[in-house]
Amino acid sequence: MKSLLLSIPWLLAVVPVLAAEGFGELAKTFEIEPGQMVRLHLPVADLRLEVADGNQIKADLLVKCRWDQDCTEVLSEIDLVASSTSRRFVVDLKGLSRWQSAKIEVEGTVVVPRTADLELEIGVGDVKIYGVERNLRVDMGVGKVKIWQPPAVVKAISLEVNVGEATILGGADDASNRRSFLVGNEVFWDKGPGDTRVDVEVGVGEISLWLE
Repeated sequence: MKSLLLSIPWLLAVVPVLAAEGFGELAKTFEIEPGQMVRLHLPVADLRLEVADGNQIKADLLVKCRWDQDCTEVLSEIDLVASSTSRRFVVDLKGLSRWQSAKIEVEGTVVVPRTADLELEIGVGDVKIYGVERNLRVDMGVGKVKIWQPPAVVKAISLEVNVGEATILGGADDASNRRSFLVGNEVFWDKGPGDTRVDVEVGVGEISLWLE
């Protein structure tokens, strides 16, 4: 497996601004190769995810200390780090241990190529995803996932929440819906006209998917 580091050309722009006042900005642009799947891993994030034409991932994130804590040292170690193989392009938010994640808020927007399959892994957060036209997989520990999906591109949808609710809106009236131990919810539908698949799993929280 070939691993690439941030010093090589596919990192087009780096603008980390880490401030002593308890917040920092991470603005980066990465360029992927045709056919690569995009994987984003953030331990904590309130994120808006969009698609655009082209072959670039653009991240514009604000990182803040929670509850007016002094976490300047933690902020100084946080960075978006990318690695790549011929099949996959991975962007990780590095520099946070599990206990440090409880001190930090991360919010902002990430734009990914319209033609790329997408995997998103978030520990804790609130994610809104707009207009993904390729295969989409989301794995979240705790939080809310809201997705607006073009109905013409979707073939199958699988939503699963261990504790919480999952709902498909705007279509898929014949979706199967199964309760799990009275606290969880699984929804499955595979009668869409398209050829892409949406898979979402949340430990504790909510999933809402609009076909529109």
